[in-house]
Amino acid sequence: MVARVKDQEPVQAETRSLSVMDHLRESILSGELPAGTHLQEVRLSQSFGVSRTPVRAALQGLSAAGLLDYEPNRGYVVRTFSLAELIDAYEIRGALEGLAARFAAERGLSETQNSVIEQALQRGDAVFLKHDQINDMVIKTVEEINVTFHS
Repeated sequence: MVARVKDQEPVQAETRSLSVMDHLRESILSGELPAGTHLQEVRLSQSFGVSRTPVRAALQGLSAAGLLDYEPNRGYVVRTFSLAELIDAYEIRGALEGLAARFAAERGLSETQNSVIEQALQRGDAVFLKHDQINDMVIKTVEEINVTFHS
């Protein structure tokens, strides 16, 4: 399912739980773990090569972040989002990105920040000039460019 934590250097339990949480979050957001998927502590701890404690902490953290629902006597399930919730999230993101753009315009960007944005824009233009049809490779590239640009 996801990269193993066990193969990394020995780390503290808190760091292991953060690593597990990061991997699970990415799996949820990428759709690898779709909405409604029941997450079992034992299977996850075996998959990640860690004890159940960091897995339990990761699940609790993702639940607090709103990505998982907890069902008593059943455990954690990947949350299903309604259309209204998704629209609200995009509207909030749009408002925050507008504010970030205003701050960048008012305060300016460092040469490095400006260079990263320019390269992302050039790369995006090149992708669409090179490909006349959208396929999985184009989508993945555009997603990477989007993350770079917005970071």
